[in-house]
Amino acid sequence: MRSSSQPTQPAPALLAAMLVFTAANAIISFSAFWASRNTVAEPPAAGTGTSTASTAAARSLWEAYDAHLAEAKYVDLTHAIEPGMPLWDGFSQPKFGAAVARVATPGFIAEGATYGYAAQGFVAGAGSLAT
Repeated sequence: MRSSSQPTQPAPALLAAMLVFTAANAIISFSAFWASRNTVAEPPAAGTGTSTASTAAARSLWEAYDAHLAEAKYVDLTHAIEPGMPLWDGFSQPKFGAAVARVATPGFIAEGATYGYAAQGFVAGAGSLAT
Protein backbone atom coordinates (compact mmCIF):
# COMPACT_ATOMS: atom_id res chain seq x y z
CA MET A 1 0.00 0.00 0.00
CA ARG A 2 1.10 3.54 -0.64
CA SER A 3 1.57 5.87 2.29
CA SER A 4 0.96 9.59 1.96
CA SER A 5 4.54 10.31 3.08
CA GLN A 6 6.04 8.69 -0.01
CA PRO A 7 6.89 11.21 -2.75
CA THR A 8 6.00 10.26 -6.30
CA GLN A 9 8.74 9.85 -8.87
CA PRO A 10 8.50 12.38 -11.70
CA ALA A 11 7.51 10.43 -14.81
CA PRO A 12 9.09 12.76 -17.42
CA ALA A 13 12.54 11.26 -16.74
CA LEU A 14 11.27 7.78 -17.63
CA LEU A 15 9.51 9.09 -20.69
CA ALA A 16 12.59 11.04 -21.80
CA ALA A 17 14.54 7.78 -21.71
CA MET A 18 11.83 6.20 -23.87
CA LEU A 19 12.20 9.09 -26.33
CA VAL A 20 15.98 8.57 -26.53
CA PHE A 21 15.43 4.84 -27.15
CA THR A 22 12.95 5.67 -29.95
CA ALA A 23 15.43 8.09 -31.54
CA ALA A 24 18.15 5.43 -31.44
CA ASN A 25 15.80 2.99 -33.18
CA ALA A 26 15.09 5.62 -35.86
CA ILE A 27 18.83 5.99 -36.52
CA ILE A 28 19.22 2.22 -36.80
CA SER A 29 16.23 2.08 -39.16
CA PHE A 30 17.76 4.84 -41.29
CA SER A 31 21.00 2.88 -41.43
CA ALA A 32 19.14 -0.25 -42.60
CA PHE A 33 17.19 1.79 -45.16
CA TRP A 34 20.41 3.34 -46.43
CA ALA A 35 22.01 -0.08 -46.76
CA SER A 36 19.08 -1.53 -48.73
CA ARG A 37 18.81 1.57 -50.92
CA ASN A 38 22.44 1.46 -52.00
CA THR A 39 22.76 -2.25 -52.71
CA VAL A 40 23.41 -2.63 -56.41
CA ALA A 41 23.99 -5.97 -58.06
CA GLU A 42 26.84 -5.87 -60.55
CA PRO A 43 27.21 -8.23 -63.50
CA PRO A 44 29.25 -11.39 -62.93
CA ALA A 45 32.98 -10.89 -63.06
CA ALA A 46 34.46 -12.27 -66.24
CA GLY A 47 35.21 -15.97 -65.99
CA THR A 48 34.00 -16.36 -62.38
CA GLY A 49 30.34 -17.20 -62.86
CA THR A 50 29.54 -15.31 -59.65
CA SER A 51 28.33 -11.80 -59.07
CA THR A 52 29.69 -9.25 -56.67
CA ALA A 53 27.52 -6.75 -54.85
CA SER A 54 28.38 -3.19 -54.06
CA THR A 55 26.66 -2.75 -50.72
CA ALA A 56 26.20 0.09 -48.31
CA ALA A 57 28.57 -1.80 -46.02
CA ALA A 58 31.26 -0.26 -48.17
CA ARG A 59 29.79 3.15 -47.39
CA SER A 60 29.89 4.29 -43.86
CA LEU A 61 27.03 5.91 -42.06
CA TRP A 62 29.24 8.99 -41.79
CA GLU A 63 29.42 9.20 -45.58
CA ALA A 64 25.63 9.10 -45.72
CA TYR A 65 25.46 11.80 -43.08
CA ASP A 66 28.01 13.98 -44.87
CA ALA A 67 26.28 13.56 -48.23
CA HIS A 68 22.67 14.09 -47.14
CA LEU A 69 22.28 15.34 -43.59
CA ALA A 70 25.27 17.53 -42.70
CA GLU A 71 23.72 20.67 -44.18
CA ALA A 72 20.18 19.87 -42.98
CA LYS A 73 18.32 22.22 -40.68
CA TYR A 74 17.45 20.42 -37.45
CA VAL A 75 14.34 21.32 -35.47
CA ASP A 76 14.09 20.06 -31.90
CA LEU A 77 10.59 18.65 -31.48
CA THR A 78 11.11 17.27 -27.99
CA HIS A 79 8.81 18.39 -25.25
CA ALA A 80 7.81 17.45 -21.75
CA ILE A 81 5.36 14.59 -21.59
CA GLU A 82 2.81 15.52 -18.96
CA PRO A 83 -0.87 15.16 -18.13
CA GLY A 84 -3.07 17.52 -20.13
CA MET A 85 -0.61 18.02 -22.97
CA PRO A 86 -2.07 18.51 -26.46
CA LEU A 87 -2.40 15.24 -28.38
CA TRP A 88 -3.71 13.96 -31.67
CA ASP A 89 -7.34 12.87 -31.24
CA GLY A 90 -6.41 9.21 -31.75
CA PHE A 91 -4.21 9.13 -28.63
CA SER A 92 -5.32 9.08 -25.03
CA GLN A 93 -3.67 11.16 -22.32
CA PRO A 94 -0.59 9.59 -20.68
CA LYS A 95 -1.02 8.12 -17.23
CA PHE A 96 1.54 8.53 -14.46
CA GLY A 97 1.86 7.00 -11.04
CA ALA A 98 3.97 4.93 -8.72
CA ALA A 99 5.48 1.71 -10.04
CA VAL A 100 3.72 -1.38 -8.77
CA ALA A 101 5.36 -4.78 -8.28
CA ARG A 102 3.96 -7.27 -10.80
CA VAL A 103 5.22 -10.24 -8.79
CA ALA A 104 6.05 -10.71 -5.13
CA THR A 105 9.68 -10.86 -4.06
CA PRO A 106 9.74 -12.48 -0.60
CA GLY A 107 11.32 -10.22 1.99
CA PHE A 108 11.33 -7.28 -0.41
CA ILE A 109 7.89 -6.43 -1.82
CA ALA A 110 4.43 -7.95 -2.14
CA GLU A 111 2.64 -8.32 -5.47
CA GLY A 112 0.67 -5.15 -6.25
CA ALA A 113 2.54 -3.02 -3.68
CA THR A 114 4.14 0.27 -4.68
CA TYR A 115 7.87 0.80 -4.23
CA GLY A 116 8.79 3.22 -1.45
CA TYR A 117 11.72 4.63 0.47
CA ALA A 118 10.75 3.03 3.78
CA ALA A 119 10.58 -0.57 2.53
CA GLN A 120 12.74 -0.73 -0.62
CA GLY A 121 15.00 2.32 -0.25
CA PHE A 122 13.81 3.99 -3.46
CA VAL A 123 10.72 5.25 -5.23
CA ALA A 124 9.93 4.22 -8.79
CA GLY A 125 7.57 5.95 -11.17
CA ALA A 126 5.55 4.46 -13.99
CA GLY A 127 4.17 6.00 -17.12
CA SER A 128 1.84 4.70 -19.80
CA LEU A 129 1.59 6.18 -23.30
CA ALA A 130 -1.34 4.49 -24.96
CA THR A 131 -1.81 4.88 -28.70
